[in-house]
Amino acid sequence: MCLLAAAAPRAEAAGGAPAAPSGSTTPQELDALLAGLSSEDAAARWAAARAVVELGSDAVPVLGAALQKEYKASDESLKRVVYGLRKDLKDARIKQASAKGKTLADDEIERETPPDFLKLLVERRQKDNLLAWQPAAQVMTILVALGSIGTTEALSLVLGFAPAHEGAFRKEVYQVMLWAGEKALPAVVRMRTSKDEDIRTVVTGWLGKMEMERPGQQVQVKDPLVLAEVLSIYGKLKLFDTIDAICPFISSDNPIVRDAARQAILAFGKSALWALRKEYRNETGKEPDPSWSAEQVAAEIFKVQDSERLAPLNAKMEKGLAHAAKKEFDGMEEAFRAILAAQPLYERKGEMVPGYLAMARQAIGKKNFAKASRAVRVARRVNGDPARAGSIMALQLYVDGMMELAEGVADPEIMRQALALDPGLEEARAALDDIEQIYRGRKIRGYRVAAAGGIACTALLLLLLIVFKRWI
Repeated sequence: MCLLAAAAPRAEAAGGAPAAPSGSTTPQELDALLAGLSSEDAAARWAAARAVVELGSDAVPVLGAALQKEYKASDESLKRVVYGLRKDLKDARIKQASAKGKTLADDEIERETPPDFLKLLVERRQKDNLLAWQPAAQVMTILVALGSIGTTEALSLVLGFAPAHEGAFRKEVYQVMLWAGEKALPAVVRMRTSKDEDIRTVVTGWLGKMEMERPGQQVQVKDPLVLAEVLSIYGKLKLFDTIDAICPFISSDNPIVRDAARQAILAFGKSALWALRKEYRNETGKEPDPSWSAEQVAAEIFKVQDSERLAPLNAKMEKGLAHAAKKEFDGMEEAFRAILAAQPLYERKGEMVPGYLAMARQAIGKKNFAKASRAVRVARRVNGDPARAGSIMALQLYVDGMMELAEGVADPEIMRQALALDPGLEEARAALDDIEQIYRGRKIRGYRVAAAGGIACTALLLLLLIVFKRWI
């Protein structure tokens, strides 16, 4: 189990170590956390390290800047700290295995995860070598923090740190990248053409260990978001050996992956023409027009693929539209819901808007404002036409105002807002007149009550005056 998960909550850090900031981390706040590593109490040092490691993705720029800090210790002394601990752990494990008559494989000799290694480094404070130990502990804490965050930005900073301090932390960079797993792939692909030897060493080692040397292996990642990012990087860097790996994903059912693959293949331009021609033949069984550019061939491929992929949804769409034309709104809603559940980004969803608005108006006519509100909200969600966005919002305001009115809340302002968006919304105008009439009625009744109260007070004063005169 990872030691970070097993450690105590940072808010209860031992020795009064500061807790990690809850908002965006400033350089001063990070310095305060890292200062906790200088404590003489091992528990307090580990609590400080944990607080840094548990920072969120908003801290990435600050953590990256902290990695660039210069230290008084020499690069060689920093290397001795981390390499020395690695050697001590390795020797102890080999000795323990030898005592039992066992021979360990390489992955059994070095099996500490970066958080495990960090904890041991923080606990084994080198009192006689604080000049090197303290910056080594700070750097290792930052590397593990970035690895824990695990975004491509964070892991790119980790990988880019491999050559720092004459490669003193290259081994730890490699371990952090392995610990991150498949999430590190976009950063690795992005830097695979780096001219720096230390970075190339880590990249080559990571790809080999993860069995992802070839693009065809890299696109087997399970996380679609990681895959989409990798495909995007292929296109941005124009890595020509990746073209064959990109093509199968231009028809992916996942819209994020599909869009990334299509943008990537288009980024290669005419360099991908041969692959696109082959893909066209596979899709259509025909030869593409020799005069077509790569973009034209791609457009034809996308059209065929989308037609096949969307055929079941298009059939449901036609069914829903037919129900809408007959004002059979239950059937319409059932068909449209099935489409949106299967494909929230369905390209034709804007065609649902008239049906939902007609459903809403029918519900308004029956004074079923709750149903009308639901229909209008869906219409707003699927609408992609800015020209009708105002009128849809106006209808939503009108329905909301009528629901409030049914509960005894007469708000003329919501109707005025509706009319400002759609001056032709006669229902809102009529409702506004009714609400203003209510207010005028209340005002008149108020005058009458005030007049009656004034008459009563006058009569009472006259009566008191008469009584007073009689007593005199």
